Amino acid sequence: MHWPMARIGGRDGKVCQPDESPTFVETWLAMEKLLKTGKVKNIGISNFSVKNLTILLEKANVIPVVNQVELHPCYPQNELIEFCQGKGIYPTAYCPLGQYNSPFFSDPVFVEAAERLGEELSREVTPSQLVLSWAVQRGTIVIPKSSNEMRLRQNLDIITLPKSIFEIVDNYHKLPGMHKTLDAYTLRDPGTVGGWSYEQMGWKIDSDGKVTS
Repeated sequence: MHWPMARIGGRDGKVCQPDESPTFVETWLAMEKLLKTGKVKNIGISNFSVKNLTILLEKANVIPVVNQVELHPCYPQNELIEFCQGKGIYPTAYCPLGQYNSPFFSDPVFVEAAERLGEELSREVTPSQLVLSWAVQRGTIVIPKSSNEMRLRQNLDIITLPKSIFEIVDNYHKLPGMHKTLDAYTLRDPGTVGGWSYEQMGWKIDSDGKVTS
């Protein structure tokens, strides 16, 4: 289930509000029936917060295998990851390198940390490898996108980060102004996404995409 909200009538159709049918609980229960056909092995969700995932799990007979969400050093969503892992759900980062104005390729924090690690290992380490390695090391699945063969190969080259380097990436969101979403779709219509408010989504961010708590 890509989003918790249903849309009736195609892409430009009516968006169902949380209390309108079909709810995401009704959609999930319908998806569960597909498992019994033998044509589907696993089912999962995307863009579910702790708030909406809690509602879903109260009614679900089958635990989602994955929850695919925005996860990266600016938006680590530690509470959500801990919640998912506690329920046996695999948190998956659909944009582990960010999207909108991503700082991970040019910010001196990442460039210098990658260079330092490269010197320690006597090999080249790119900022993107640093970020992806951090993501895997914290127990998340990453699905970076690229059509460049060299970058594809680099993305597969995951490194075990020493504690000092891991903490540089892990604490990046604590820097002034850095705890925020980088998802272009989330920021396209400030305050809402897909017809639901950030509050209905269970997202604790303001209209500028900054995390509020």
